[in-house]
Amino acid sequence: MEIPKDLKNEIFDYCRLNDITNIDNFMLKLMKQGFTVEKFGATPSTKIQEKIVEKIVEVPVEKIVYLTDNSEISTLTEKINSLENTLAEQIEKNNQLSEKIKSLEQNKKNIYGEL
Repeated sequence: MEIPKDLKNEIFDYCRLNDITNIDNFMLKLMKQGFTVEKFGATPSTKIQEKIVEKIVEVPVEKIVYLTDNSEISTLTEKINSLENTLAEQIEKNNQLSEKIKSLEQNKKNIYGEL
């Protein structure tokens, strides 16, 4: 494809003024950007930032339990231990997901491989 001489001269002048040494790559980048605008339309370039906020809310609960049987105590103790294990597993899963999100954000690139 041939580029009109006046347009080519304008691009060379721009590259000289802005210290762009690889003119061919610059022109290819311009062509990709122009095609993307043509294909998807011109949209404002706004960045969407997502933040994960972990909020722990402790609500005091007063509950009086009268136990008369040791079997009730052991049953409730087992339930408490089970709930604590479940909570620990959920916290670990949350931490793993947070790490994955951080990793994805660091590796995030646009459709042309640029950050």
